Amino acid sequence: MQHNVCTNILRGKTMVSIYLPYAAGQRAYVTHDEYYRNGVLGGGKHTSGKAYDLITVNQYGRKIFYQPLLAPADGEIIYADYNGNWGNQVALAFIFVGQEFVVTLNHLDSIDPSLFVGKKVKLNDRLGNQGATGFGTGEHLHIEVYSSRIRNNSTAVGFTFYEDPDGTNAFETLTSANSPISQNITNDLDNDGKGDLLWHLQIANNEISTWNGGDRFDFTRLGYQSKTWEAIGTGDFDGDDELDIAWWHEQGEVGYWDDTNRFAGGRLGRQGNSWSLLGIGDLNGDGKDDITFRLKGPTGQEVSTWWGGRQDISSRLGYQSSVWETVGVGDINGDGKDDLIFRNQSNQEVSYWGGGDPLSGAGDRLGHQSTTWSIEAVGDFDGNGKDDIVWTHGNRQVHIWYDGRQSNGTYVGTRYWAGEDIIGVSDLNGDGNDDIITRTNDDKVWQWLSGVQGDLASIGSQSDSWDLV
Repeated sequence: MQHNVCTNILRGKTMVSIYLPYAAGQRAYVTHDEYYRNGVLGGGKHTSGKAYDLITVNQYGRKIFYQPLLAPADGEIIYADYNGNWGNQVALAFIFVGQEFVVTLNHLDSIDPSLFVGKKVKLNDRLGNQGATGFGTGEHLHIEVYSSRIRNNSTAVGFTFYEDPDGTNAFETLTSANSPISQNITNDLDNDGKGDLLWHLQIANNEISTWNGGDRFDFTRLGYQSKTWEAIGTGDFDGDDELDIAWWHEQGEVGYWDDTNRFAGGRLGRQGNSWSLLGIGDLNGDGKDDITFRLKGPTGQEVSTWWGGRQDISSRLGYQSSVWETVGVGDINGDGKDDLIFRNQSNQEVSYWGGGDPLSGAGDRLGHQSTTWSIEAVGDFDGNGKDDIVWTHGNRQVHIWYDGRQSNGTYVGTRYWAGEDIIGVSDLNGDGNDDIITRTNDDKVWQWLSGVQGDLASIGSQSDSWDLV
């Protein structure tokens, strides 16, 4: 690894400098989750340059989970264990301009088993993996530097990072405008880092409202739409990192509310009534969501996509036999592009078109499930960047195929309450793991944290005359 070895001068003093604890060429960002709260810069050490919360993203702008962490300097391990709110922590003493400093890497998912107090390490030796242990919101690396082995607020010092000569191993501060991970929070309508519940009252006045962060006491009435329109989903159709609401008129017109604003947006195109919606997702990874339709015939179905949700930029994806039904849209293979998930109604096999390409993934069978099981939802419940498939059984058991594969299938709970049905998916607490949303016969709404019934929370009541979009 080649680095631009230099010191950084600030107000006439040499600022402590270390290397980023990631592999060369990996871009790191100050995280939107931890550093910014509702678009406002966080306080304390973060604003003084005495601490950074970092994440990394792949080429598609998706957060990389469990990233290997490397030693940011030559030095000596003085701590490598679990440390309360810091979670798994590694502390490394190192020399900078003749003086000893200590850098700590916090919230690690795991610490390299070869580490022990007193061990000498070299720059880029592996220290562990990025994680979310201890106290924090979502996976990230919290990193600090101290002027003493006694690590407290009084010994914390400002520091910065060396850069590679080409600038690739640099860090950037995120704002809501340039956050590459905003799209990772499912149904985050207000960009506060937490998913929301978007409710549609199609009877009566055709109202659209949200529970912000799933909080029924923090709701926003977004507006009304003529009863001839149906809300069909959300997506970012203009690539501005803000979710829009898509509508389909009974005469075939398709439009949207830009950034959920009913006074903005416009027409996306027109689709004949013989076509049906397959789903909304970013099939080509360009940061804009696409709308995919199918035209079902006697022996098969044509599949077509409006790129960026626009009919004037559309193309035919392929043809699928009539025995296959589309059951969801999600990124099964973790390449940053959403895939179309199909289930064979004859032999119950599950397969996918990678990025909507019939030649990509079509031969990759994810598994098969008997007819007593049905697919209810798709979401990333373990936060690894690959979407999972939620199944329910006639006996009310719920299983998840992690990474969409039967071989990773796990029982996650049973819908014990009367009439409890899965009605949606949203990452309500912004931890990077999607949650399952259910509703019972008595109109109570429940949140299964990370899709597991054992982590159950009641979040309010909503009449069944309201549907989740």
